[in-house]
Amino acid sequence: MSAKTKPVFISSRIIATGFFSGYAPYLSGTAGSLVLLLLWVLLKSAGVITSHFEQLLFILLITVAGTLATGVYLKVLIKENPAGKINDPKEVVIDEWAGMAISLFSALYYGPVAAIIAFVIFRLLDIWKPGPIGIVEKLPAEWGIMADDILAGIVTAALVSLLWPKVCGMY
Repeated sequence: MSAKTKPVFISSRIIATGFFSGYAPYLSGTAGSLVLLLLWVLLKSAGVITSHFEQLLFILLITVAGTLATGVYLKVLIKENPAGKINDPKEVVIDEWAGMAISLFSALYYGPVAAIIAFVIFRLLDIWKPGPIGIVEKLPAEWGIMADDILAGIVTAALVSLLWPKVCGMY
């Protein structure tokens, strides 16, 4: 049995690729982020995510499961790669899921426009990778893959929290 047919690899692949959203033919990171945004809207509408505590549990679940799954997924890819090195496979988008979930933390009570703005800011930061976001991406294996998106999500959540009330005239 090949490593790629073992149940642990298959489940890790499903999670690491954001339930296969990472296989979008173009802009896989943006596609993964959009799928997470739609999932978040669905969970919010269904009353599953109604508080910051529930949002935090959602973030932790994605981040922990995503980091573990990405680690397993990378180990198999590296083992089967003759060069023995894999940086950040395009299909791995669970990092975008984690970063986008964090980005939406501040949009929970602000509404759909704030969520869309969080999506745009997150994607810009994830693509541009300014300052520390680009630095943490250089961490080894799954840590670097996850860290830049987590940091981009934190920066996005902070920006939305600080700017949204001013934009809406709340302050």
